[in-house]
Amino acid sequence: MQSMDSLAQTPASYKTVAFTDRFAKLVQKRGNRSMTRSRAVSIEEARFLARKLRHAVGATADDSALLRVLTHNPEIVRLAERDDGGEPGFVAYLPLRADGLVALTEGRLDRRNPDTAVLCHAGETPVALYMWCVYSPGNFIPAIAAIAAHFEEIAPGGVPLFTSAAIAPAARLFASLGFERAIDYFPQADEDVLVVFRRAPTPGGGDEPGKGR
Repeated sequence: MQSMDSLAQTPASYKTVAFTDRFAKLVQKRGNRSMTRSRAVSIEEARFLARKLRHAVGATADDSALLRVLTHNPEIVRLAERDDGGEPGFVAYLPLRADGLVALTEGRLDRRNPDTAVLCHAGETPVALYMWCVYSPGNFIPAIAAIAAHFEEIAPGGVPLFTSAAIAPAARLFASLGFERAIDYFPQADEDVLVVFRRAPTPGGGDEPGKGR
């Protein structure tokens, strides 16, 4: 089982997290280079994106929860813009403090209406990241690659990445990219929570697939 100390030390780059080789190959394809950056959104943009997400997947955090979290940390909703002018994707994430990570792995974090006391402010380094929602129809891989660059900026030392899937196709996609059930490592975690760990350091100083125990 992962210890909290080892979790706090795990990197959060798509180059070092134990995503599958399939993910790396898809990122490298020319067609997946159309999203190369992400940016924070305004409150009005966040409201618009939340409405779009609700239309696509149904129940999500309501506007009051979204705005409360966004006021606490204006960086947490990221728009992955496309160079080709196509529809951008977006990701909202929760940057967790140590008590937030414990709450998540013990099934006590209200993910739809999170307590901002367990979330980092902008500029504060999280110990874990929870991808609150992902919306990128037809462009999931490049959107995640673009968001990963932001994750590297806010947590250069690396952190574990958690998420959950709102629909079955998303669950299958996450599994194909290397996400695993968190409950297999944290028995008190909610059953729908997924996690991907880092690549374990090799004796030569590089990384290899693994979970960095």
